Amino acid sequence: MWYYEYPPTEDVSFMPYFLHSIGLHELQPPLARPLGHEYDQFFYNSNGSGTLIMNGIGYDLPEGSAFFIPAGVPHEYYPSGDIWDLRWMLPRGDGLPAMYRKLGLENGGVYKLADYRPLDIIINKMHNEIIADNHNGNLFASAYVVEFIMEFARQTGNISTEHNSVADYSDKDTYLKYTDILRDYIKYHFMHNITLNELCHLIDVTPQHLCRIFKQCTGMRPVEYITHIRLDYAKNLLANTKHSISDISVWCGFENQNYFWRIFKKNVNMTPGEYRKNNSFFYS
Repeated sequence: MWYYEYPPTEDVSFMPYFLHSIGLHELQPPLARPLGHEYDQFFYNSNGSGTLIMNGIGYDLPEGSAFFIPAGVPHEYYPSGDIWDLRWMLPRGDGLPAMYRKLGLENGGVYKLADYRPLDIIINKMHNEIIADNHNGNLFASAYVVEFIMEFARQTGNISTEHNSVADYSDKDTYLKYTDILRDYIKYHFMHNITLNELCHLIDVTPQHLCRIFKQCTGMRPVEYITHIRLDYAKNLLANTKHSISDISVWCGFENQNYFWRIFKKNVNMTPGEYRKNNSFFYS
């Protein structure tokens, strides 16, 4: 799996912190920049290992490593084996230098992460905003730039907070953040077929773990939640538009009108037609 996202920046360049690009690659290929990159780069490694050479100094990067390369610093990096799952975020903005100085990041460095998963959550939020809205996606994605940098500093030990216990963070806050990512994704994609594996890839967990944390945080299994969102949207369309029930069933992600009718009747205790008759001022 891999992706590179370079959203438009014209409409966000006024912000003190905004997103230039994000990406990930399960086997990051070798890359050399003898003159450095034009922008600052944050990296972290969730699986496998690699090597970084920065300013002529070599660093081994085992699983759970992170590194920050300021703009203009010569560097190269490459995998050490068959797997090197590298993820990155490139920010821009006039407010960054002061933030780096405050966090002790101004000179770059290589770090050991306490837990990479909170960074994954923020990267996924950015990615979801970009793919959900071609026009304003980066405006919303850029809102997470500061959150990412602060989390990077926390997980690398540059700042300490009350969440310095990995177990405590994982068992409580991380589960809620996972669920927020999944619910946001479902909100933007419920009209399409959503598989359990698709949701698992978003937060890098097994199907069993995903179902457990989702049920714990929402009281519903993922499939139940998807149906709940689809039915809410369907009820809104039935009550407030004149679109046919057949069209509404398709727009809400149901495989056909008969299946929509059965699921609607089971959950709402009336048919789509009965619901429209009782709730729509268009009905006559």
